[in-house]
Amino acid sequence: MQWLTLISTVVGAAIATGSAMLLDRQRGKRERLDREAQARRILYGDYLATLSEARHACGNMPRDPDIAPSTPRTTAREAFGPCIGLRCQMTISGPDRVGKPRRSRSAACVTSATA
Repeated sequence: MQWLTLISTVVGAAIATGSAMLLDRQRGKRERLDREAQARRILYGDYLATLSEARHACGNMPRDPDIAPSTPRTTAREAFGPCIGLRCQMTISGPDRVGKPRRSRSAACVTSATA
């Protein structure tokens, strides 16, 4: 009769330990996914804000009639420069479909980069 009590205690302890480990693993996975989603949300917000600022800077150029011919190119480079670093961060931390360029765009980028 004592062996039966000991075996039941060991089996109960194993079930309790296993379920605690499973729940802890699920909670850890959920917390990790929440942290990753929050980091992506912040990164996407920063990228959109930077794009908006760049668009605003470039949108004001046509309103100036006394602008030199080289100024729009310089202004565009300066305005969209910060976007490049954020775009690279999005490629690294975003899902696969974010980093995957379109076929037509990727061919144009590769051609212009090698020329």
